[in-house]
Amino acid sequence: MRGDKSHRFSDLLHLHKEVKRDLSDAQLYPELQKDAELRRNNDLSEEEKHFLQARKEMIVSSGALHRFLLLDEDEKVHPDDVPVIALGGSGGGYRASIDAVARSANGIYFQLAPILQKIRVGHLHPGPLDLYGTLITSHIFFQPPVLKDHSTDDNKDERGTHIALQRDWFRFSLTYNTNKLHDGLQPLPILTAVRHERPWRDWKSPEEAFSHSNHVSSEHKDAHAWWQWFEFSSIEFGSDELEGWIPTWSFGRHFEAGKNTQRLPERSLSLILGLCTSAPAGPLAAWLATLYRNLPKGFLGTKIKHAADDWVEKHPKEAERLQSHHPIHSQNEPNPFFHAEKQENRGQGFENSPRIHLVDAGMSNNLPQHSFFRPGRDVDLMLLGDFSSDVQSGAALERIQEFGAGKGVTIKPRFPLEDLPQWPQEFVNEEEKGKENGKTKNKLLSSDEIQERFKGRYAQILDVEVIPETDRTEEQGPTHVDESGIRYNSRHQPQASRDTTMIYMPLLPHACQPDYDPSTAPFSSSYNLVWTEEQVGIIRKTSRADVVEGIATIRKVVREIYEAKKAARLSKASNLHE
Repeated sequence: MRGDKSHRFSDLLHLHKEVKRDLSDAQLYPELQKDAELRRNNDLSEEEKHFLQARKEMIVSSGALHRFLLLDEDEKVHPDDVPVIALGGSGGGYRASIDAVARSANGIYFQLAPILQKIRVGHLHPGPLDLYGTLITSHIFFQPPVLKDHSTDDNKDERGTHIALQRDWFRFSLTYNTNKLHDGLQPLPILTAVRHERPWRDWKSPEEAFSHSNHVSSEHKDAHAWWQWFEFSSIEFGSDELEGWIPTWSFGRHFEAGKNTQRLPERSLSLILGLCTSAPAGPLAAWLATLYRNLPKGFLGTKIKHAADDWVEKHPKEAERLQSHHPIHSQNEPNPFFHAEKQENRGQGFENSPRIHLVDAGMSNNLPQHSFFRPGRDVDLMLLGDFSSDVQSGAALERIQEFGAGKGVTIKPRFPLEDLPQWPQEFVNEEEKGKENGKTKNKLLSSDEIQERFKGRYAQILDVEVIPETDRTEEQGPTHVDESGIRYNSRHQPQASRDTTMIYMPLLPHACQPDYDPSTAPFSSSYNLVWTEEQVGIIRKTSRADVVEGIATIRKVVREIYEAKKAARLSKASNLHE
């Protein structure tokens, strides 16, 4: 025990020395020799443009589209006809495809590979210092005892080579080259986060957070909060609403007037994941919504709900400000937009704030289709895997449609479905059966009953159409077009410029495991942070079966898009030759 404490103390003494050394090691971190600038436009980066073209060409040369659409062997596919498909999901959804995660109501908190490594090495016991080390760019986890431990075969790969953690695994920007994105061999990874835009608290001047504290002024009276979306790719970090982008490796540096004022190594991926999945730092409204959903049924729960609803109805403005308060403060990060070029109606004074606070994007929307609408990406099909706990309530589709209104589109099911009826109930035991209001539970359905109940719901086609300017509602307001041709609303949020298609794919019970309901099973609830291998296998089995149910629908829509793009290209070529 004493030796273990001594080892920890030694780690702490060496931590400052290691961090200081890394801050100047240009061989380990080549970005230390580079400066970064804030790009104030919404063009795609040259790297992403190159990736998109390379990806299309790879799809053609590999024959992937031929195989998926069952095209004739002699049909020649043109790269311009390849559908651009985006795959996204609620963060918790990825629990179906990884071995061990800790997750929240809206996503994964952390994938603590370093701590898992120590847990698997028997004589090393993770403690508070391990958590601290994770936040200090994972320095603690590169200790020789971890890297060289030979006490277990679990610490070896399939060739028997001992596995050691590498710094490169925590450098997100490197994936552009290591995953050969420049050759289009892998999809472009994107992480999302949001910032809470609260106009009554924003930095209206460089000296103070808001111009005055008169809460009856128009600045406060007419203010409504919303979420600004940010994204991290292996190329850039930024926001299309704020029209600004910096290299991903420069996130965390201090900026002034669009240029970095210091050179630091790239932030660890563990820190970026922490920002993108920090649901606990969300506003009070998110906390209250969780409590609201879990109030006891019956008289007490109903009375509390009615009292809360009555207060909100009588005090709408006060309720909005209260619900927008953050009980737990999100992490302070240097604001790359600090003192950058300003433009009317863009940023709401955010350029005066030295800090940026990002939280889990699930606070705004469990699904990340916001990034798929970024100008220039021209996504043809969005595959949306929803693993939220309320997928059987219809609330998710309502959120998707609400999102569409903010992007200037209507989102409608191609084949509307009726709401799911209440799950069949049965008495918990014979004693309750004899009572007038006996306790009940969800009835265990057979495979055939499960198949019939969820028929047509595993892959739901949603048609997305741009709303004409003349049909926009008063709440949506008018739009304006900038010099680059991008249309914005009054909040400077880019509006959709083209029709597209979504396929909504919720995680639902399946006939392959009729006794497992992902939405209600205790181990797959939002509050379970410990998973066994067997439980992971259960959720993966249902998830895979759900996807198989939707393959025919996906193939049909991809074929529609391919044929439409091909016809448009040939028509354009024909007109040019006339």
